[in-house]
Amino acid sequence: MDRLIRQYLSKFKCAVIIDVNEYMNIAFKLKNKEVKYILLDMNWRLLIDYKMVLTKSSLNEIQDLKKYINGLKVKKITISRFNDLTIEFEQGVLLQIIADSMKYENWVINQDIICLPGGELTHFVINKPKTVYVIRQ
Repeated sequence: MDRLIRQYLSKFKCAVIIDVNEYMNIAFKLKNKEVKYILLDMNWRLLIDYKMVLTKSSLNEIQDLKKYINGLKVKKITISRFNDLTIEFEQGVLLQIIADSMKYENWVINQDIICLPGGELTHFVINKPKTVYVIRQ
């Protein structure tokens, strides 16, 4: 995985889920109070203590997902070798987004990192140059 992507994902550590809207966007409040979104549109599954409790196909209402993840704190977010996205929460909850679409984006993080059709990753995470000030006397 690209170093810039790994750095970007590390910002989500200790982020808290504050909402899941009707468009399947999960809102994360980061430590710096910034809000980021992950689009949960393609196939996904929710596991608690490694037991599957909910999938996209079994979801009846968005409230079902909200009751499991609202308020949870992120332990880490990882991308597998096949570009599946896993969000691990401190409470033993895992949310896995499976990159299995050949037609649509598999998952999107705040329009910054996108898992394209076929599982290819693209990102718009820019390594900002540091400003160096030189004081001349």
